[in-house]
Amino acid sequence: MNKILWLLFFSMKLCYMENSAGCCGKRNGICSKCCLNYHFHDGQCKACPLGLYGENCTLECTYPYYGELCGFSCENSCPKNQCDKALGCLNQESVRFASPRLNQGLETTIQTTQGTGNRIMRQNTESSNEVGHRQMTKAEEMKKMQYGLLVEQKKKLKEQIIYYKLMNEKLRRELYSSNKD
Repeated sequence: MNKILWLLFFSMKLCYMENSAGCCGKRNGICSKCCLNYHFHDGQCKACPLGLYGENCTLECTYPYYGELCGFSCENSCPKNQCDKALGCLNQESVRFASPRLNQGLETTIQTTQGTGNRIMRQNTESSNEVGHRQMTKAEEMKKMQYGLLVEQKKKLKEQIIYYKLMNEKLRRELYSSNKD
C-alpha cells in the first residue's frame, strides 16, 4: 500500500513540475496568480516580454534601461528618443548593457564588427578586473538576451522531471514485483 502512495505522490509531483513554471498561486488545481515578472497568456504564466517587468508585466523599462527585466542600458550609446524599451539603441554601431539590479559590478560592451555579422563581446567585472574576449553571433546574442535565466531554469526542471520519471518507473517495478510474490 505504501508503494502505491509513493507512486501516486511522485506522479502528482511530476505533473506539478511540468505545469507550474511561473505560477505562484493555485485555486482548485488551476493557476490563479503568476509570479513576479510573469503574466497570463493563453491560460499559462509566461515570462514578461522584453521591456516589461513587475506584477503581471505592467511596468515598462525607463531610460536608459531596456530588454529582459530591464537588465540592459542605452546610456552613453544613444539618446533617450532612440532607446527602445525592448530592443535598446536602434541603428547603432555599439550597445552597452549592464544589469545593476541582478549583477552589480558587471558591465558588458558589444561592438559590431563591420561587414561580418558577428559581434565582439567584452566583459569587465569590477571585483576581479578580468577582461575576456570571444566572438558572438547575432543568434547567440539574441538567445542570451531573450532567454537568459529561463533557459537555465527550464534545463533544471527537465532534469528533475527525468529524475522523477525514473523514480516513478522504479516504484512501479517494485510494486509489480511485490505483487508477483
